[in-house]
Amino acid sequence: MPTKKKDFAPHFTDAQLADADARAREATERALLSSALDEPTRTVPAVEKIGITGADFADGPRGAIWDALRAMFAEGVAVDFASVAERVNAAERPDALAELEAVAAIPPQPFHVETHCKNILRRSLRRRLAETGAKLTAEADKPSANPEKLAAATVSHLSALLVSIKGEISTPELVGEIADDWRDRADGKRERRGVQLPTFQATRALWLDPGLHVLAAKTSAGKSVFEGAVARHAALQGKRVLRCFLDMGRRDLIARDLAALMFLPLRDLDKGVMLEDERAVLPLAREAWRHGLDVETLTAPTLPLILSRARALLADRGLDLITIDFAQNVNTGNPSFDASGNANSRIGEVTKALKLFAIEAGVPVLLLSQLNRGDRDETRTPILSDLRDSGNLEQDARSVCFLSPELKTANRWATEQGAQSWRDLNLRPVCLTVAKNQQGKAGGFVALRMLCDRFSIEDAGFVKDSVLWNGPDKERTGYPRPVIARNALGHCVALDPRFLPHLNAAADKEGKPTFEAVETVAGGLAAVAERLAAHRQRKEG
Repeated sequence: MPTKKKDFAPHFTDAQLADADARAREATERALLSSALDEPTRTVPAVEKIGITGADFADGPRGAIWDALRAMFAEGVAVDFASVAERVNAAERPDALAELEAVAAIPPQPFHVETHCKNILRRSLRRRLAETGAKLTAEADKPSANPEKLAAATVSHLSALLVSIKGEISTPELVGEIADDWRDRADGKRERRGVQLPTFQATRALWLDPGLHVLAAKTSAGKSVFEGAVARHAALQGKRVLRCFLDMGRRDLIARDLAALMFLPLRDLDKGVMLEDERAVLPLAREAWRHGLDVETLTAPTLPLILSRARALLADRGLDLITIDFAQNVNTGNPSFDASGNANSRIGEVTKALKLFAIEAGVPVLLLSQLNRGDRDETRTPILSDLRDSGNLEQDARSVCFLSPELKTANRWATEQGAQSWRDLNLRPVCLTVAKNQQGKAGGFVALRMLCDRFSIEDAGFVKDSVLWNGPDKERTGYPRPVIARNALGHCVALDPRFLPHLNAAADKEGKPTFEAVETVAGGLAAVAERLAAHRQRKEG
């Protein structure tokens, strides 16, 4: 019988590996300090750019030496063995003085500061992770521990550690990065950072760059519908979205999204009114949503929980957009502060934290807000002072937009349809006004139409009695109209065409016929509407 080949690879015990790592750590830290003593004007700025501090050194005395070096260099004091020894001695650190003598004995070495810094930071992160784990274990063992708060604090701390080791690039490097980014955008090699609004005209007026953006409107004016349209538009473009809701459950939120993607009236679905075609397509739509759209949802979250989840997603596979509905309901996570009744201060804490996170992470945050109830004049376009509860919304936001009804058209439609007010209209004319825009022109006005039962937003020129876009237009291809799609079984469904590839992937997976877009809703919905009306009459009769 063949003999088993022996494994001649050396086997090391955990103690031997730990000893080898300790020796390597000592050599790395001493080499960095030696370079700083030999060439301070070259070494110290390079290390400062990476962000090494004395706390990153595993050995306390060596960390004290580095802090002394940094302080002396910042003060403009000559850095050499004697001056550093005097500074360390004045700090009453005899252990650091002995370590300094060992560092001074090292002969000059090639300049490998970046490599040394990376190794020191890597070991520093390992130590901090171990310390965090030990603290988490100790806190979790306490009977009074709150698991939700403990988990949120841990995620936030770990994410901050990841950010801290990335360092900061120099100004010349940043200039080059910006120039390359502009050139790649012009060549079509790179998309603009941030997120588009869900219609062509709205995007021309405002782009959601990384930062805090506020969308404000009065009650029932369509804030949540607009937020959903923004989130789905981003998700259908392959972006990762975190949606935070404080007055709606996850079931209601997902039901709205599915109805919008399938261009179905949610109120009829809730009544149990459904065509056979729609019944056949819904299981596929469920699979398409599950595997095709990268959307995370949080309901009733506090500010720490929002930031913790956002940091976790950012560290995992990246994050492209955060939406929060709405500002006046967000708690800071500090019970005594939240219970104080000072809404201005509370919202100020929320907007400041969201702004800092958005800048740090490079992610746009869309924060919905209510308007003051004092002004009952609906004919007046809202202004910045109408924002409810806090001037911080205006101060911290990169942009502020208002959503309001286009009353002249809305009142005419309400009269024609026998409705009491514009709030009773299903197809509602609305205006998007850009009141503040740090990255462009303010004062922009966009006419939109909101289809309330399907939770969709479109440019005013594309709906109602206007000429509907139904042809190639390169400027508007990112904002397609819903289409009619059919499969080999004759099933017919209206949906967002960008959802069609996900729907067909689900059909392939289940071995069912795929769908093909045959015409836009503008051209083909009439026949479907007739069948749907007849079906509903039979159900209700």
